[in-house]
Amino acid sequence: MTALLAALDFIPRWILMALLVASLAAGCVEKVKLESSKKSLAELTAAVEKQKVDAKALLASETAKTEAVNAKLNDAKDKQESEDAINNQTITVLADKLHATRLRDPGGGGCGGSTQSGVAASPTTGTTDTAKDTGFLSAELTNFLIGQAKAADEVNLAYISCRADSYKLRSTLNP
Repeated sequence: MTALLAALDFIPRWILMALLVASLAAGCVEKVKLESSKKSLAELTAAVEKQKVDAKALLASETAKTEAVNAKLNDAKDKQESEDAINNQTITVLADKLHATRLRDPGGGGCGGSTQSGVAASPTTGTTDTAKDTGFLSAELTNFLIGQAKAADEVNLAYISCRADSYKLRSTLNP
């Protein structure tokens, strides 16, 4: 330590003072930079916190909107499924009623609609054909036509359901 003090005796005092002043000035500059950085950091932190609050509010608002639209869509879906079930039951009831009857041939015999006076014989068995004789369609043809009518009704109901669903969806999404 004394060697260091002895070495300092050889350096002129004005140089030591200049070094001391330069060191103090550099320290002051660094302190100002540090305070400026702290101030900038505090401002940026406050801005980030404000953005977080704004983002939370926006998220909550958009989530509420989405939940409201989803609730409307679920209600519309439930209502449409209920209507579809009623329509399918109606088709089933009407198809059952239709199966309980035999269809008439408007151009066939029976009920005064035929110009034939006799009973037609079946070419393979020689027996009389009661379907032609009575003016009713055969059981196979009746079942085929009833099946076709039911399939057409189901396609029509599916179309009606899809169309109603489409209209409800559009009205929900574009109020």
